[in-house]
Amino acid sequence: MSSLEGAGVPMAERRLEFGETIYGCGDPDRHLYFLVEGVVKLYKGYRVHKEAIVTLLEESNVFGEPAPRSEG
Repeated sequence: MSSLEGAGVPMAERRLEFGETIYGCGDPDRHLYFLVEGVVKLYKGYRVHKEAIVTLLEESNVFGEPAPRSEG
């Protein structure tokens, strides 16, 4: 991450509470996340109140797919 900061890439730290949603189905991926501490559960919802866990990400993982910005 230090090389990204050195290149002038804007960065922000975000701390989440247990169970807090980072983004949901249909939300745009506007950020690339670097998991510094903890675990993130990626899942796909189906039926009412059911979920299938896709993967669990631990420290040092990266996730998200920022959409390219349209200029003008």
